Amino acid sequence: MQKYIDTELWTSDHETGLITQTGTKTVSQVFKELEAHLEEIDAMPSEYLTQSYGRYSGTEDLHDPFPDYSWIACFPVTGGSEGWYIHVEVINNMDDSRALLYLGKELRTFEDAARIAAECARVLS
Repeated sequence: MQKYIDTELWTSDHETGLITQTGTKTVSQVFKELEAHLEEIDAMPSEYLTQSYGRYSGTEDLHDPFPDYSWIACFPVTGGSEGWYIHVEVINNMDDSRALLYLGKELRTFEDAARIAAECARVLS
């Protein structure tokens, strides 16, 4: 069975069998699940994987609920001096906003960075 990381919280009613959304996980909760998954399958970036939500704007908190989004985009970017960055972003189609949630750095090869980004996209989509 393939792993999937849900950004929402759900509960089930054992009497009716209905499943109801009860909330949204935090940015940190989703990060911890993603990090654990990548470690489990030996796919952690060689340099680092970090939470970046709000780091540059100072407006968001890692304990904030996972942001509303239309898409999650995960992709490699060539670094300025060495290696490749792995971006995990959310894009909100309603207000044309995007936010960098998590950032990784891979020093081995572009193919390794692309493989890690693809795995992030697969489990978060």
